[in-house]
Amino acid sequence: MNDDKKELGSEKPSNDLNGSNISSVDIESVIVALVAFIQRYIHLTQSQALAVALWAIFTWFHKVATVSPILNISSPQKRCGKSTLMGILQVLVYKPLPASNATMSTIYRSIDAISPTLLVDEADTFVTNNVLFRGVLNAGHYKSTAHILRCQGDNHEVASFSVWSPKAIAGIGSLDDTLQDRSVVISLTRKPQGGQLENFRRAPMDELKSYSEMIAQWASENQEVFETTHPEALDDLNDRANDNWEPLLAIAEMAGPDCLKEAQAAALEISKEVEPELSLGEQLLQHISVVLSNTHYEQIGTISTEALLTLLFNQDDWPWLTCDRGRKLTAHSLSRLLKPYEISPKAIRFVEGVKRGYETGPLLEVCRLYSPATSETTVTLATNTYASNSDFLIK
Repeated sequence: MNDDKKELGSEKPSNDLNGSNISSVDIESVIVALVAFIQRYIHLTQSQALAVALWAIFTWFHKVATVSPILNISSPQKRCGKSTLMGILQVLVYKPLPASNATMSTIYRSIDAISPTLLVDEADTFVTNNVLFRGVLNAGHYKSTAHILRCQGDNHEVASFSVWSPKAIAGIGSLDDTLQDRSVVISLTRKPQGGQLENFRRAPMDELKSYSEMIAQWASENQEVFETTHPEALDDLNDRANDNWEPLLAIAEMAGPDCLKEAQAAALEISKEVEPELSLGEQLLQHISVVLSNTHYEQIGTISTEALLTLLFNQDDWPWLTCDRGRKLTAHSLSRLLKPYEISPKAIRFVEGVKRGYETGPLLEVCRLYSPATSETTVTLATNTYASNSDFLIK
């Protein structure tokens, strides 16, 4: 985007997207100005500011969207600009409903009643450890599944509540993995020493409101265009990340090719920044794949539980000697971590007798399905790993 090529909000006689988009608002120049406005008050990158601007515009198209990415505004500590950014969004978005604390029932009843843009601040104080609350937020990701069932009234009649609304969530630290996976994450940090930002309390609110009015006008003229705009998926993003970025990239595509190019670069930059840490189960699958692929067990077809644990324990930089509150992984814990993937130990005959163990074929298949990072991970195995494994001698 070129910020000096157009006057803000100037009329644009036509934009031939899908042959029907004629708008009185030059949304590309609005986006440029909005990105600059955000960066005057908050320390974030150009890509992050663009993502915020596109998400704010998206709230005005939400009723015709099919996927609803959460805007997750996080920081490692306080005073990084989360509340300021939420204040900016409160002026820009469609039908804002700010909340710094709320019960689960208040949230889903409010969404069902008024379909607001939910702006949740201080999420680390009341969302992070609330499993039921997270379930409600997760349910609102796809329009087709954005309903929950609850009993209400003296007769406990079952009622269906819509949880379909745009949601921005701000807090210290990371959200639960399931919410993170449904989010476009804006990770804020404090401004560097010597960095200069303006005070948002003295910001020209009329300027910010004018952006909101132009966005509202443009959105009212382009609802049908948004519904038929389907940007290409980005090869370097996974399926869920592509879903999250699809509506934002659609808006960028509608704004013009320069905006789309910058938005695609922002998607790749931000998604790379927020690559989720592997869970303990995912780490286990990754490490099992590494040790089996680097031994004869893949060809043998079976491995005893005892031998598998020994392989895992012999890597000093892996967590399996201390993963259970300072204690080593046990056969029971190993079985429990693999159970969700429908892998269970069984009695297998080895040279020295019958032992509990695993078939390596199904185990490796699960590893490759659920731990794709394995194929890109280089691990050097300890050279003395196998000396004590009697069943390793089976050919």
